[in-house]
Order: sequence, then structure tokens, then C-alpha cells
Amino acid sequence: MIAAATATFGAMFQDFFGPKVLKEPKKQWRMDKLEAYSQPQLVDDKYKKTPDGGTGFWIVNLQPQENKLIALNTVCTHLGCIPDWKPGDQKYKCPCHGSGYYINGINFEGPTPRPLERFAVSVDPDGFVVVDQTKIYRQELGEWENPESFVMLI
Repeated sequence: MIAAATATFGAMFQDFFGPKVLKEPKKQWRMDKLEAYSQPQLVDDKYKKTPDGGTGFWIVNLQPQENKLIALNTVCTHLGCIPDWKPGDQKYKCPCHGSGYYINGINFEGPTPRPLERFAVSVDPDGFVVVDQTKIYRQELGEWENPESFVMLI
């Protein structure tokens, strides 16, 4: 009886304190080939929400201001809402409290305290753009100058 009670308690303990999710959501995404993002001032919102339902990113061509391709986090730095890209206004606009960001992610209006974050972006040997959401770069910490936070465009 003591063994049965101990085994039952152990199973209940494991069920209560054990992890409920055993698989991490995918955090690295292989996008289209680099040529697909050659249009200047392009904001690709295909992965605004990732296929697994997680928060996503925009792929942004910053030309002609900068010869860079970046991956911007879609989470507003104010309270975590998801802004919308407004092509007519050339800005991201947060529907929750009105924060606004330029195409490069720099904040300029509303209560947001800092720019959007960037994810690591690279090009694999086959020419596909790869976004790694495990690596985050913040402008206010000087991390946007890190070569992993952008891909140079010619």
C-alpha cells in the first residue's frame, strides 16, 4: 500500500510540476531568395505572424537610405501590441496607443520608449534569406551595427 501511494503521489507530482510543452516553437525561418527582396522600401509582412502562431517579423529593404535588408520584430516596444505597416504613410502604426515607427524601426510618435528590435538575418549558401528570432538586436544598445543584424544589399 505504501508503494502504491508513493507511486501515485510521484505521478501526480510529475504531472503538476512537469513541463506542459515539450517542444520549443520554431525560431529560425528560411525565407525567399534574396532577389525577392530587391525592391527599395519593400516591407514584406508575410511573416507578421509566424505559421506556428507566434509573433513574427517584417523583412525590410531600406534602400535607398541604407543598402541593408533587415528583419524587424513585429512587437511594439510600448506594451507588446502588433503594429500595422501603413504603406501610404510609410510607417508602422500601433493600433493600441498610437506609437509610430519609421520604415527602419525608429520610433517617432506616441508613448513607445524605444525603437523596434531587429532579428539576426543572413543569406544561406543557396541564396535564401534566413531569419533567426533567437538573436535580438536593440538600437539603443548600439547593436544595430552588428553585421548579423542586417544583410548588405548591392
